[in-house]
Amino acid sequence: EKVKFNKNIHKPILLENNHNFIPPFMNRIKLNDVIDKSLIFDWLNLKVLYRQKWGYKRGKKDRNEFLKYEKEIVEPIFYELKEQFLKKNILQPIILYRYFYCKSNDNILNIYNENKNHIIASFSFPRQGKTPHRCIADYFKNDDFDIVGFSFVSLGHNIAQFEKKIYDQGNFSKYYLIHGLASQLTEALADITHKQMRLDLNITTNEQPTLNDVKISGYQGCRYSPGYASCPDLSLNKTIFKLLKPEDFGIKLSETFQIHPEQSTCAIIVPNSKAKYFNI
Repeated sequence: EKVKFNKNIHKPILLENNHNFIPPFMNRIKLNDVIDKSLIFDWLNLKVLYRQKWGYKRGKKDRNEFLKYEKEIVEPIFYELKEQFLKKNILQPIILYRYFYCKSNDNILNIYNENKNHIIASFSFPRQGKTPHRCIADYFKNDDFDIVGFSFVSLGHNIAQFEKKIYDQGNFSKYYLIHGLASQLTEALADITHKQMRLDLNITTNEQPTLNDVKISGYQGCRYSPGYASCPDLSLNKTIFKLLKPEDFGIKLSETFQIHPEQSTCAIIVPNSKAKYFNI
């Protein structure tokens, strides 16, 4: 017996997108020279850094013994590297973001020019194969113009050179620590930029209206980066590059859509209060 195909198997649960976001500007914003570099360290999740990126595990240690070990052994390593990063000017952050008018069409998000009369880019997002069959494009209006944001952040070119120097010296343990820290600093910089964009759009109901208020969960909207669960297609980096032009600052995109320097990331900023992170 033939199995009948259900045409509605990938039909999403519809959202009522009745929001009205008003960005204070529509031009590309560059925060390279105004960001407080020490602030980036304040946004780090140190547990993730110590235990996942640096690999310091509790193992068979008693909980209190492990916390004591973290405090006395691991924490000083972090503060020593932090001081080195700041004093030697290893961090040269590049922060770019911009808002665009957009409209959704099923799983497509069309990006418009400032006059709203011409499509300048399109994003095709995958849809979940299970309920609620969500897709990033669902969080935008399809019957009127909406607002989407894009961001690009990088720790700059000095960090890659610093890592290479340590590696070439054969100091692999320190290289491992620096590489893990740089990875987390990149994410922290992306989180700070997302916070700034929430401040722009006045959607900080559940958080303090300042960058000093570290908020990595429980806020409105989502930051989706190409290559991750909800947005696995790395080629979307190319479209974001087209919109933000990080090449102006010496950033390059490889044929496989990897960003150089490595300590960089792009994101699609979705301000919708119903936006969630999900797996495809």
